[in-house]
Amino acid sequence: MLDYIGMITSYHRWAQRKLWQCVLTVSDEDFVRPVAYSLGSLHQQMVHMMWVEALWYARIHSLPRPSYTTDDVPTRDELRTTWDAIEAQWLTYLEALTPVELSRMVTFMRGNGEQVTMPVWQILTHLVNHGTDHRGQVLRLIHDAKGQTFEQDMFFYLQETNAQTAI
Repeated sequence: MLDYIGMITSYHRWAQRKLWQCVLTVSDEDFVRPVAYSLGSLHQQMVHMMWVEALWYARIHSLPRPSYTTDDVPTRDELRTTWDAIEAQWLTYLEALTPVELSRMVTFMRGNGEQVTMPVWQILTHLVNHGTDHRGQVLRLIHDAKGQTFEQDMFFYLQETNAQTAI
């Protein structure tokens, strides 16, 4: 299980980094242009994705619920800098991950007040899946803005990195 979680979280980081390269290929106007799709503009989508990364990190570590809006990170540079700090926290955590930690139960409150308990491995799996969902949405918006996109399927990650995992 530890190898598998390591692979999917590495895939997630790889895909998020590639997505950022694509985000940089659209104009400032296209980045903030309101869109009647999913969460709105590319900017809003990217802030949401970053916030979710911070939220799940906070939940796993029993930290206060973070809050980010486009006003908190109004430019791509500020968004990237903030996201880099969140990603660095995740990387430190993931590098020290153990089988015991993967099975640890985490209890947290959802935004609607519901209390939920899940093992860490399910949280990490959800985090990767959530990223894949929103990357697909963002890539569509980038495509519509005539920006560069990439194939985000895990197949391409495995081919590019020659990742090998024993199960």
